[in-house]
Amino acid sequence: MRARSRGRTLVTVIAALTGLAACDALDPTSFDRIRQSSEIVVAQNPSGGNGATGFGGVLLGFGTTLPDTVTPSRLLRASRFAVSAGASGPYSVFPVFDESVLDQRSTTGLYVTAGPSPRYNGCVAAQFCGVGSSVSFAATPVWHQDAASTRYGCVIVPSGNAIVDGRLGTFHEQVQVRCEPSSMSIQPIDVPAERVELGASATSLPADHPLGAAIFGAPLDNSGDGRLYRLEDYPINGFIGVDLLGTPVGAGIGRVMSSVALADGTILLATTGHGRPDDPVVAVATIDPGGAATLRACLRGHGTQFGSALAFGNFDADGVPDLAIGAGVWSSELAGSQHVDQPIALYSGGQLINGRALGCEDPPATPLAPARTLACASDPSAGFACAATTNDSYTGFGSSLAAADVNGDMHDDLIIGAPLANVRGGGAGVVEVLAGGTSFDALGATDHAFLTYSSVGAGAHLGAAVSTVPGVDRAEIVAGAPGASHVAVFFCSGLRGDRPQDFAGMAGVTHGCVIAPRVTADVDAGRPTFDGGTPVDAGTDAGASDGGDDAGDVDAGVQDADVDADVDAEVDAG
Repeated sequence: MRARSRGRTLVTVIAALTGLAACDALDPTSFDRIRQSSEIVVAQNPSGGNGATGFGGVLLGFGTTLPDTVTPSRLLRASRFAVSAGASGPYSVFPVFDESVLDQRSTTGLYVTAGPSPRYNGCVAAQFCGVGSSVSFAATPVWHQDAASTRYGCVIVPSGNAIVDGRLGTFHEQVQVRCEPSSMSIQPIDVPAERVELGASATSLPADHPLGAAIFGAPLDNSGDGRLYRLEDYPINGFIGVDLLGTPVGAGIGRVMSSVALADGTILLATTGHGRPDDPVVAVATIDPGGAATLRACLRGHGTQFGSALAFGNFDADGVPDLAIGAGVWSSELAGSQHVDQPIALYSGGQLINGRALGCEDPPATPLAPARTLACASDPSAGFACAATTNDSYTGFGSSLAAADVNGDMHDDLIIGAPLANVRGGGAGVVEVLAGGTSFDALGATDHAFLTYSSVGAGAHLGAAVSTVPGVDRAEIVAGAPGASHVAVFFCSGLRGDRPQDFAGMAGVTHGCVIAPRVTADVDAGRPTFDGGTPVDAGTDAGASDGGDDAGDVDAGVQDADVDADVDAEVDAG
């Protein structure tokens, strides 16, 4: 959710620069040109493997600022995503965009740097990850390690039962803060409680927020009721507990979490508790800048996996973030199983922030109804079929969610993962994008797209995790395919006006993207589907990033896109 809010901030900044002298503004046409030559970039598991590791199962996209290596007082923008297998394994942080001083002076914009080389890898060599590590990520653009040390571009990751004293072999739960450009420097922070699964979920806070850098869930705390912990920046550099008083007994909140900052600095937060398998609860609360938490609502829906995915986005254009709740679940063992795809529930943010423990009674006396539900809808033209009955193949619709403006029209769009969908093969997976508008009913009503990439076949589970990273004029979609140990960065949303176009005549490029204009006629009322798989060459590009830790080592030019032999050149524009 943090990526969404920062993407909107970046759009606002770009809009504010309009009309200034050319030397002070970024030229988006250079970014458009880059996107045309690299519609999809595939990042692979740096540790190798054939998919058994599940790389791509946990994913967080974020924007940050990094100090210029020549003039440290100058902060340059960057986009990153952190990815892991989600269970006691290493993680990697990949670059997507980097801005350089040269970019600012020549107005050439941001350069695409996403590729198979991560900026750095965590939990390798002497950097330990224990059982339960890398199951969630938070990120902060600024971290004050002490009175004299300010660090940038930081990822905060649970290290599980990390080794504290290697000689004695003692173990202790920690989170680790690791930042750029000195990414080899790790600050461990001890967890204040043991065996509470702190870090089962995490959500990022805005830079220099009074509450700190991030909030982590601990679903086994409070005897199974669950608890939240916020990680404060200097001078504490430690955890402070946050109790949501009034949640149902045994709810186990903190299993899944999402948040967004309101205009006054208040954090609107939603967290799932699956401590009651037959009655999962999504608790919604506000936390004011002073740390006081107020429980607003306890939401309950259909299916035992209700609340498996959460995302905040302004879907009715009233300026208040709304909440999307998914009820899908993914696992390779579930492909073709006797499950039925459950709808996504949309709740009005205006109702949530004005509520007082609505529906938190046990049983609930005044349950809050969703403003709209989004049922899984089959689309034969895209090869996508929902599981409407137990005889159908389950798609896992709504297993992952994200919200951001991904087509540059200033409306939040909804990104939905269906990782078990039988597109191009059983369990290949698909990411569905619903165009936002001015109302709940407008969301995806006339415009949606299915995103795939042809390099991945059966069992890839594309969409098991989805996120976004901020770009120049919008956000870009990032999706994990843990069955293939890949992560795909989609530089085209597939939505109307932002649709694929055949660039087969260009050397080494099969697809490109027509960028959505700011004001557009009804150029394509259909439902475009696109498919392309263009991994970046691992080491032949003259301008490719070396994947090292130097924040100033960015591309000096555009990376070429090598095309997999199995890329399908066909584009269906609806």
